[in-house]
Amino acid sequence: MGDGAIRLTGYHQKTGQVIGTRDSGLNYCTDSVRSNIKHGYFVFGEQEVTFWDVVPQQDMILVARFYHWPSGMAAPAPWDKGFKPQHLPLLRSEEWLAAWAVLSLTKLPTSHQVMLAGPVKKGEPGMPTWNTGTHTVTLYHGPVPSVAALSAVKCLLMFSFCSIPINTWLMHPSAIGSKTPGFQEEAFIHHVRKTPSREPFSAGDGFDLYIDGGRFLPDNVTVTRVTARIFTSDFSQIGPDISTGIDLNSSIFDPLYNYSIEIREPVISPCATLLLKVYSIDRLSSRLILIGWASLNLFVESGTHTTPELGAKGTQVSLNDGAHQLRIFHNSPCPDQPFSTHNLTLTGRYIPCATLLVRICKAPVNSSQQILQRNMVPQKKWAKLGLFQLRPDYSDGVYYSDSAKPTAGESYFYEAMANRAAVSVREMVQQLAGYNSLITNEEFSAWIHQKLSRVPGSSPQPFKLTYISSYITAYGVKFALDRAMDLPWSGLTIAHFCFNPPGAFYFGSQWLKYDYPIFVEELDINSYQQWPAWLDGFKSCPHRVYHEYSTVIIQLYESVVNPARDTVGQNEDVRTAQRRVMPKRNQLLYTVGSEAWTALHVFSRGYCNTGIYQLPLYQGSPSQIILHSLAQGKCRTIMNSLLHKKMIQLVPSASVIVRIADGRWDQLSYTTEASDLGIIKGDIIALFRSTVDIDESYLPKAAQGLYSKEPSGSKIAELMPQKTSEKQTRLLALEQI
Repeated sequence: MGDGAIRLTGYHQKTGQVIGTRDSGLNYCTDSVRSNIKHGYFVFGEQEVTFWDVVPQQDMILVARFYHWPSGMAAPAPWDKGFKPQHLPLLRSEEWLAAWAVLSLTKLPTSHQVMLAGPVKKGEPGMPTWNTGTHTVTLYHGPVPSVAALSAVKCLLMFSFCSIPINTWLMHPSAIGSKTPGFQEEAFIHHVRKTPSREPFSAGDGFDLYIDGGRFLPDNVTVTRVTARIFTSDFSQIGPDISTGIDLNSSIFDPLYNYSIEIREPVISPCATLLLKVYSIDRLSSRLILIGWASLNLFVESGTHTTPELGAKGTQVSLNDGAHQLRIFHNSPCPDQPFSTHNLTLTGRYIPCATLLVRICKAPVNSSQQILQRNMVPQKKWAKLGLFQLRPDYSDGVYYSDSAKPTAGESYFYEAMANRAAVSVREMVQQLAGYNSLITNEEFSAWIHQKLSRVPGSSPQPFKLTYISSYITAYGVKFALDRAMDLPWSGLTIAHFCFNPPGAFYFGSQWLKYDYPIFVEELDINSYQQWPAWLDGFKSCPHRVYHEYSTVIIQLYESVVNPARDTVGQNEDVRTAQRRVMPKRNQLLYTVGSEAWTALHVFSRGYCNTGIYQLPLYQGSPSQIILHSLAQGKCRTIMNSLLHKKMIQLVPSASVIVRIADGRWDQLSYTTEASDLGIIKGDIIALFRSTVDIDESYLPKAAQGLYSKEPSGSKIAELMPQKTSEKQTRLLALEQI
C-alpha cells in the first residue's frame, strides 16, 4: 500500500491567506507512516500539534492533504525491517497528492452548523468559537481547488468513498462500518416444510435413499466421497454400508454424487438415524482427510416435525420423506450418548456453508400393495414405477434447508466462496494423478475409489478449520483469551493481547497509539485464582494486514492487592520499581507483580489459522529482539529456537487456552474432559467432554502431562475484599496497566 502522510493547513477563506500563529503559519505535516497494520488504513498514531495565539474567526477553514507514494528504502516505524526515522519527500510539490479534505475550524454559538463560504442565515452571527471535537471528513480527488471555491465542494468527485477522522487538534484512526451481509440468492435457498408427514410407516415398508450432492465445500477439498450408515440409538447398524461415487464433470466445491440405494429392512427402529461422512484428499498434503459428518432422522411422529423419543412405545411415526439440505459438522457424534441428530449437532461446530443434499422417498408398491424393488422390473421401467426419481436442480428450491440457514458470518463466507474459480473433478484428478496417466472414465473412478478408501489400521486426518475460505482483510481476525491455567502467583490476573508486527505496545509510549493492545476485562470471579477465566469471548480485529509470520502476543500480569509494606523495595529490580503503580481506592493498594507471555501464529498459507490452542507461558515479557525474530519465521519454530538458546524461559506447567478465527466465524466453541469451567456467555457455550478439540502442539512434548492439572485452590470471589463489587475490582486491577 506504500507510505503516506497528511499536511494540515489553515486558511482564511475570504482571502486565501494562511492563518497566522505565534511562530509561523497554521501548517503541519505528520510523520510518514506505512499502511502495514490495517489494510487500507494509514494509522498516524494520534500525532498532535499545538498552535499558539490564534483567535477564532468566522472564515477559518482547515485543508487536509493526503500524500501517498511507493514505500522507500527506509522504514518509518521500529517494527519494520530497516527502521530509520524519516520525514516527508517533496511535500511542497503536489506530485504525491492523492486526496484532500476540508473542515471548518470555527462555528457560531447560535448555530452548530459548520461554516463554508456564504452568509449565515439563522439569526445574527455571534462571536465564533472553535469547532472542537472529532470530525469524519470526506476525501476528494486532487487537485485542491482554490480556497475561495471550496463552497462548491459537494460537486466534486469523492475519493472512492474514503474518509479521514480529524480532531481539531488530534489525528487518529477510526473504524469503518461493517458491511451488510449479501450473496447471490441461488447460493442458498431457504425452504421450510409447511405440512408435516402424516402417512403411517409400518413394519415391512421400505424407502429409497438418494445422496444427490454437496454444496459449498471448503477450499481445501479436491475429490470427495460420501459414506453412510443407518444406526439405531445404541449405534446398532441397520442395512448395508453406503458409499458413493462422484460425477467427474461436476465441481469439486459443489460435487454431484448421483447415488441411490433401496432400504428394504423388515423392521426399522422409529429412532433410526442416517449418519453420513464426507471424505476428501487434502489439497496441501495429498492425504486422506475427513471433512465432517451429517445426519438426518428418518422418522417423525405422524403429523408433527418432532423426532420420536427414545423408548417411546405406541407412537405412530411417518417417514421423514422429501429433499433435505443437511449441515456438515466438524465433530463426530458422542459415542457415550444415545445416537440422534441432536447428539451430533449438540456442540454446534459446523463447517461454514458446507451442506449435503439427500432425499428420502417411500418405496412404491404395486397394485397388490407389495413393496417394489428394482431387481423385480427392467431398469427402463424404474422411473415410471417410482423406483427411481431424477435429481432436482438446487435452483428448483425443493430441499428443506431450515436447519442449514446461514448465520450472519456464513453470509460473508457464501459471498466469497461463490466467486471461486470453477474446477471440475476430472481436472482435479488429472492434477493429482498426473496428466495423461488416466484416460477412461473407469480409470478415473478406480483411482478415486482407491485414494478415498481407508487403509486398514489407519485413520483419516481431521479437516483443519483453517482452510474454509481465504483470508479477507475487510473481515479480519477474531481472537479470544478464555482461560489461564496453573499460574504461579497469588494475585489477580490482568491480560491483554496485540498483534506482531507491529507489537507497538512493546516499543514505548511514542509508538503505543499506532496499535493499542486489546484488554480482556470480563474476569469470571467464580473461576479459580490460579485458573482464571474470562467471559469476554471473541474480540473482533477487522482490517488486519496479512503478514505471513504475524503472531498474537498474549501478555499476563499479576495484580497484587494490599502488599505487605515491609516488602516494598526488597529484592526489586529497577524495572519493577519504575513500573510500580499504587492507586488508592477504598484503602486498597495495587502493584504489578510477576508477568508472563506467549505467542500464536495468525495465518497459514493465506488463511486465518482458525482453531483452539493451549499455549505454554513464558516468563516476563517479549523483548524487541524477540518480536523481530517472530516476524521473520514460523512462530512455533522461532519459539523452540529461542527456548533452546535460553533467550526465553517457560513458566513451569502454566498455560492459556485461546481461540482464533477468521472474522466471518460466528462461533467456535470447544469441549474438554474437565468439569464445566464456567465459560457460558455469548459466542461460547462450552459443556466440556473431550480434549480432542484443543490443539496442544505448542506444549513441550516432554512435559505435556504437566499441563493437564485439574483446577484447585481458592476462587476469585473468595479472595475479593468485602464490600467490593466485581466491576469495581476489575476497574481497580486494570487501572495500573
